[in-house]
Amino acid sequence: MPIITRKAIQRQDLRANPDRIYLFPDNAVRKGFYGYAKQMRGAKNALGVAIKLGPGRAAGALFSDAEYGHNVAIIENDFAPIMQALEEGKIVIIPEGGLLPDREHLQASAPRTIAFLEQKIESMMNYGKAMA
Repeated sequence: MPIITRKAIQRQDLRANPDRIYLFPDNAVRKGFYGYAKQMRGAKNALGVAIKLGPGRAAGALFSDAEYGHNVAIIENDFAPIMQALEEGKIVIIPEGGLLPDREHLQASAPRTIAFLEQKIESMMNYGKAMA
């Protein structure tokens, strides 16, 4: 099934559509309730995609290419259930702003990691289009 973008995603949307998978930008420790995490964290049909290590914008919260292999493993792990959901024919919903809302800030600390993440997002989107 396809990947659909939505301008606004509210908690009630997730409850009303339990058969759909909702994606949101997340961090590797799965903490914090800023942005879409406020609406989606903890919902059974929500999957976070790590775009940084921890909550916030401090330098220690961001990915660093010094740990590129570790970062890639986190990202690969996050995309596995998404790709499985697409293969199972589920509809996947992403925020209209995408999964990298603050790309420039994130890329400054980890350009290789963010490039890998962008590649995974593009592959997911292309797979979703092919399944539609």
